[in-house]
Order: sequence, then C-alpha cells, then structure tokens
Amino acid sequence: MIQEEDFWNLIEQKLLERIMSFGELSRKILKNGSDGQIYDKRAKNLYLSIKTLKRLSFLFTDDELYLICRGNERSGYDNYASFYKFKEK
Repeated sequence: MIQEEDFWNLIEQKLLERIMSFGELSRKILKNGSDGQIYDKRAKNLYLSIKTLKRLSFLFTDDELYLICRGNERSGYDNYASFYKFKEK
C-alpha cells in the first residue's frame, strides 16, 4: 500500500521523470474540468479523489494505481474496480 506521504513523493518522482512541474500538472488536469483541489490536498498530504486520480493515470503503472487505491481506506477496492471500469470505456 502507498500511504499519503508516499503518494505525494511518488507524484513528485513521476513529474521529475517527465520533466514536468507541479503547476504544469495542475494545468493539465484543469483542462478536463476541476483540479480536484490538488494544491490543498498536497499541502495537507491527503489522497486525491478517485475522479482526480483518473486524470493522473498517465503518470502511474497499473500496479502503482492499485497500491494507491489500496492505501486509501476511503476509496478501497470497490473504487479501484470502478476506476478500471471507467478506464475501459
């Protein structure tokens, strides 16, 4: 499982690999609607909602997404399953 503090470290690592800033990431997901309060959640070390996580799926492998969802007790496995149902459409 990936805990909240590790989740944000993982995002930072993925952004470095893509040579992308946090601001660019925020703008990228804003193009699809709301940014999911990404700055507030980052400041408080909270998980993103499953809806916002879907917008970030380009950053993570399937295994990482699974561990993120399992680490978030509020999302749990059911939200992970619905995430992949959404992704297949």
